[in-house]
Amino acid sequence: MSYTQPKDVLNAVIQSFKDASEQPLLSGAIHRKGPQNSVRLPSDGNGCVVFTQMEGLAEGERSAGSGNHWWHDWEFKVVLCVEDAPDGDLSGCETAEDTRLDLAAQYLDWIHENRNLFGTAKVGRVTELKFAMIELPGDPVQRFRGVVTTLAYKTIKGA
Repeated sequence: MSYTQPKDVLNAVIQSFKDASEQPLLSGAIHRKGPQNSVRLPSDGNGCVVFTQMEGLAEGERSAGSGNHWWHDWEFKVVLCVEDAPDGDLSGCETAEDTRLDLAAQYLDWIHENRNLFGTAKVGRVTELKFAMIELPGDPVQRFRGVVTTLAYKTIKGA
């Protein structure tokens, strides 16, 4: 069994998001890898952005039994964003909130269908999910309604 590098898992997650045609908000979003300072949304888009980045190796390595086999639980931060409506636009704010909830539901549907990547990333699971208002450091004017999640994939590294 060959080990799948975390970068390859990250790239596969992002590509899988883009290919998730049954989740149109998720697949139609702008996708960015790694932390971002700012993002420009096209006028013809769905107003959604997904940032995916490496978070770390949760709990370090854990023994997978005899021999030189070790479990790695790689964590990825996935931030789902929906462009917020301008201040005072109550209808737009409610629409943005509905879209954020729909995007979160599509993300959870996606993880349910994609718990196994590559055959070596054995188990994918959401370990945390929180709702937040988000501003990017390079553009404090643009606001997003966000869903900040931690996605973990368990892999095994052997000798």
